[in-house]
Amino acid sequence: MPTSNVQTGHVMAETDAKPRPAQPAHTKNVQPRPRFRFSPFSGKSISQGLWSAQDFMLGVGMVIIQPETQKVVLCYDPRRKQYFFPKGRKDAGEAMETAVLREAYEESGFRATFLPLYIPSNAPIPPLDRNTARSNNPVKSSEPFFVSTKTYNPRPSRNPFTKYNVDSSRVYFIHWYLGQIPADAVREEGTGMPDELCYTSHLLPFEEASQKLDVDSQRILRYAWNLFQDTTQFDKMVVQ
Repeated sequence: MPTSNVQTGHVMAETDAKPRPAQPAHTKNVQPRPRFRFSPFSGKSISQGLWSAQDFMLGVGMVIIQPETQKVVLCYDPRRKQYFFPKGRKDAGEAMETAVLREAYEESGFRATFLPLYIPSNAPIPPLDRNTARSNNPVKSSEPFFVSTKTYNPRPSRNPFTKYNVDSSRVYFIHWYLGQIPADAVREEGTGMPDELCYTSHLLPFEEASQKLDVDSQRILRYAWNLFQDTTQFDKMVVQ
């Protein structure tokens, strides 16, 4: 039936009237399915982005394990009262592997070497190792087992070639490696930079080390420890 507008006297057809929105019979609280899903060891995905050289830093860190004692090396800064893994930025022209061994030595005082483990890495297998991989025998790797990011507040740039001369933030990309020291390893003194000479190092069991770390470092240690334990158990099975 046509309706009329009392103020204007305009007659509207039924097709001109705005329909009322339909009401659903049952409202369900449906959570959207995440677009990206990762393993429980990883955090949430980050949006795709682009960073110029003046806005990012490349760093390396190492979780050092003493296999014979099943202990982990932690550094300690008495000024901040904080335990941490050795890490730092790589120098210009320095390979990541060289940088992480250097940082591990400077901050911990131990001369660590890489600890190859069975890491479920997405890195392609070299041609010479592909026959071994095809035979269903896993290949140990010293590739990074974890990558973390950290964002720093804006700070002035010391580089005269910095574009736009703005105090920009920094995104810190840290590649984490696994290292090892022998049972008779001796810590050297005075190996760090001037602001690192107060650092001390401690060999601690896994549980005690985990309790002394921040949340992100705990996650990194937990994954490293799982890889170490899985590799140890698999090697024992192969020997038997």
